[in-house]
Amino acid sequence: MSENKLQNTVKRLFVGFDISASTQIKLRQIATTVTSPLLMTAQPLLSSCSQVPIENMHVTLGFLGQVNQEKTTNVYNSLQSLRGNAFSNDFGQISYWQATKILCIEGSAPPALTNLHRQIQTIAADLELYQSKYEYRPHITLARPIRTASSVTHADIEEHLNQFNQQLHPIKIEFDQLHLYQSLNVGQGRPPRYLKLCTRKLGA
Repeated sequence: MSENKLQNTVKRLFVGFDISASTQIKLRQIATTVTSPLLMTAQPLLSSCSQVPIENMHVTLGFLGQVNQEKTTNVYNSLQSLRGNAFSNDFGQISYWQATKILCIEGSAPPALTNLHRQIQTIAADLELYQSKYEYRPHITLARPIRTASSVTHADIEEHLNQFNQQLHPIKIEFDQLHLYQSLNVGQGRPPRYLKLCTRKLGA
């Protein structure tokens, strides 16, 4: 890790996987196809919906929260001893998460992925960092925030997504490395920028 990326500041960090450019393009096409009918019909189900910038598409392995310089270095060192092999995963279900107001594509949780997630949670616990209390659900956020039209229910959105999911062919994504990311607030209501602080290659 370069010295200039270990400044004496608190950073908002998470560990995750990036996605190839070709897969990002496929996901953007899916996002457009699934959201357009929700926005442009005579009686739209959504009042607003902002697609995630294509360069921000990723799979989060673990969110660590606000981390100071010392603990950032500790996270980096811990990632070097992480145990895990490269794997692939299918993403094939579009979901609307009402609590966080996101539209995402969900994947399965193979043992290779859940094992890595548990290790990240252990690192977070050892360093007294943020640990999610929710069950881990691998996903890629496609749009946020999702704002529904008045009188529209979660069931209304789910009905539309179920019809779309019946025709959706799962996307297989290969994962052979993970990254420690810093989420940078660029202000003025714009989406955050994700900076890779380090990379950990997975075994064959």
